Amino acid sequence: MLDCMLLFWLNIDYTVSVSKVAANKEANTTKRLKKKFERFIILSFKGFVKNPNSYIYNALFTVLTSRYEGFPRTLIESLAQGTPVISVDCYSGPKEIVQNESNGLLINNNNEAELANAFNRFIFDVELLERCKNNAKDSVQHLSISKIAKEWQNIIKWRKVIFMKTAINKKKSDLISE
Repeated sequence: MLDCMLLFWLNIDYTVSVSKVAANKEANTTKRLKKKFERFIILSFKGFVKNPNSYIYNALFTVLTSRYEGFPRTLIESLAQGTPVISVDCYSGPKEIVQNESNGLLINNNNEAELANAFNRFIFDVELLERCKNNAKDSVQHLSISKIAKEWQNIIKWRKVIFMKTAINKKKSDLISE
């Protein structure tokens, strides 16, 4: 949640510029939060952006602060562009994608101090950030369109083989029973 992410700035002592690409339904929340935190943070709310890839590509890192996730595609999209991630270890998803200190940082959920520390680590530890950046793309290569398409092709071929074997066995049993 955006409010969780913004609360952590109370734990750091430098000015941060944040760009939040928000869905339309978050517009009122983002306006309220901007007013609440304007003395601590320079915020730029872009609203809905049809193609946020340039924001992701140009980001130092991206952040996932969801309390719950299904399959956190935003992490994969970021890593696929070579942008490391900071993610809370919410129920389901991030732990399977984020390799701590290899392609990003994985922190405990609902912990603003850990989130602030993760930001500080990426901002001040250049070696850590570069390592995560260098590993980002390769870490999600197994989820690329071409890899997934090949897996689906194999499943379809396997199903065809099973279907053919079933059809042949049925024919054999029909012949025997005649």
